[in-house]
Amino acid sequence: MSIARCKAETSSRDLAHWMAFDRIDPFTIDRTELILARFMALISNMMSKGGKATAMDFLQFVDKPAKPDNLAEAEQLFKRLFHGADQPIKRKS
Repeated sequence: MSIARCKAETSSRDLAHWMAFDRIDPFTIDRTELILARFMALISNMMSKGGKATAMDFLQFVDKPAKPDNLAEAEQLFKRLFHGADQPIKRKS
């Protein structure tokens, strides 16, 4: 989709939701690499006692998301993720 078409067809609310989704599940990770990382985590967990490996452990070029320490911090992180997405869109007349 071209930028002009995207601007014409996508609302700011939709764009905010896509940006939030990209923060959670980045589009830049090649799906083949993600599948392989999940497979490597599965094998690692099968071969180790009490394995807790995740695909993120095998995707070294991806920043691991920050884990909140408490519920209030998690709520703030969630609000920042969807900053303004729940507000009505004000359009110029």
